[in-house]
Amino acid sequence: MGIEPTSSAWEAEVLPLNYTRAVEYSLLPAEQLLFFQLPDASLPIMKIILNGEPRDIEPDLTVSQLIEQLGMTGKRLAIEIDREIVPRSRYAQTRLHEGVRLEIVHAIGGG
Repeated sequence: MGIEPTSSAWEAEVLPLNYTRAVEYSLLPAEQLLFFQLPDASLPIMKIILNGEPRDIEPDLTVSQLIEQLGMTGKRLAIEIDREIVPRSRYAQTRLHEGVRLEIVHAIGGG
């Protein structure tokens, strides 16, 4: 019945084609599954210059939304848009537009 492996095949962990092994699978609850979403080519993008580098972002973002997407929420930042400083109190109202030159500086304390 079938092909019987030689002892050297077993030692080398080479298994015959008809060999089956019981495998136990555990299913994760739906809330523990990670989903990765690829960018939708139909969504519009906007090109900006961020700290001297070209970057694609969603259109109509505010400075606050961009800071959140960059993972910089709560950090001490200085932000300049087209060579003008944006006060922190204006981050939520300041919308970014195509071609804007944005500089973000993160203040780091030290001694």
